[in-house]
Amino acid sequence: MPILRPLALVLATLCGLPGPANTPVPATATLESPLPGRALWSIQASGGFPPFVLGEEALFIRKEEAVLRLGLADGAEAWSVPAEGVPVREDGGLLFLVNDKFELSCLDALTGKLAWKTAMVKEGSASFGRGVLVVQGALKGPVVAGDKVLVGTFGGSLFKGRTGKLYAYDRRSGKLLWSFEAEDGLEHAPLIHQGRAIFGGVAACYAVDLATGEQVWKASTRSDNQWFFKIAGDTLLMSSGHYGAQKSSFGGTLYAFDVATGAKRWQYDIGGPSVLQVADGKVLGIEWGFLGGTRLTCLDLATGKPAWEFKEKSSSWPVVLDGKAMYLSKDNRIHLVDLATGKAVSVPASGDFRMGFFKGPWGRFLDPQALHGRGVVGSWDKGKKETILQILDVRAGRVVQEQRVPGEVYRLWERQGLLGMLVEAGNDFTLQVLGR
Repeated sequence: MPILRPLALVLATLCGLPGPANTPVPATATLESPLPGRALWSIQASGGFPPFVLGEEALFIRKEEAVLRLGLADGAEAWSVPAEGVPVREDGGLLFLVNDKFELSCLDALTGKLAWKTAMVKEGSASFGRGVLVVQGALKGPVVAGDKVLVGTFGGSLFKGRTGKLYAYDRRSGKLLWSFEAEDGLEHAPLIHQGRAIFGGVAACYAVDLATGEQVWKASTRSDNQWFFKIAGDTLLMSSGHYGAQKSSFGGTLYAFDVATGAKRWQYDIGGPSVLQVADGKVLGIEWGFLGGTRLTCLDLATGKPAWEFKEKSSSWPVVLDGKAMYLSKDNRIHLVDLATGKAVSVPASGDFRMGFFKGPWGRFLDPQALHGRGVVGSWDKGKKETILQILDVRAGRVVQEQRVPGEVYRLWERQGLLGMLVEAGNDFTLQVLGR
């Protein structure tokens, strides 16, 4: 949902997770469903969003004063280790944790054994009331790149501006190998491309040599928030957000750079800061309107020229599946927009997206997703306090299954033929895993 509480690398209050790791829950679909529907296991958390990381082979979660590794198929506990901090990412067989002291810990994901621990520089760490008001302090990454672990920092104050660096640590020992100071900090985890780390700050994009930490190229952008950062073939796509562009309450610029040289290929001013999807030689972006209303804009990836515009307003983040963009609108409709032509087929939602001026600008819905080859959209039944999941055959333009889940589904994912969901009911969250 747009109000998703993402697993960001931001320091937060740690919360315990009471309850056994194998609490049975009722199935939310039949075996005939296009999605897995047999309840396998679940784990409950009270008092807030559970700090967890979904890995390729397991789920890692903090419970009370420990971090656990749970098997995806059965929820079986492989290990539990006392840990100061919350899991933030698994990459390359390593599990990374961050604590409120801004320390980064590296664990062996298979055994839970601590490999190393290092203190990070907390950007913008001065306290309020001493002439500096802290705006943000966060980590971007960590990302495993061969024999190195890369971590970016981002933070700052209203008086000193934003700061940050890219740090490279030895993967085995945690020893600092080099650091690179980025203009206004890192706003995205670095991307690894042909022996280089590619990343963006508030006002520039950079390519840094992985071996030495030396700058290869720098490309200047608008001095504002970066919303999207992706490599598509030999093109680096980046969007920055600003205000008052294209007759919109919000604005932005989309940039396309040569990923090898940093040379700008094109830029496109758009009434919105985000790029959402890249597929079939097209770039799908959004135009932000008043109070969160948006519309889709499709550009040609090679030239940056507009291909089509879809004017139905929404706040959803579309997904591309079978050559169509699945998109929601404020009148509680699901639109399947042909990526080549911009023509759409519409399907009514079974519940309410709760978008609009009087209902709140962001609404209450599950952003479209592609799971097990099907499109999935979630809407809200206020009376029954349930999420209605509609499973669509996108190519045929029709709903093939509906299933109801008690509570509000915040996140869906698939791994190894399994379906996982994060559900909130009241102030309690449940992680559920379903199979066939």
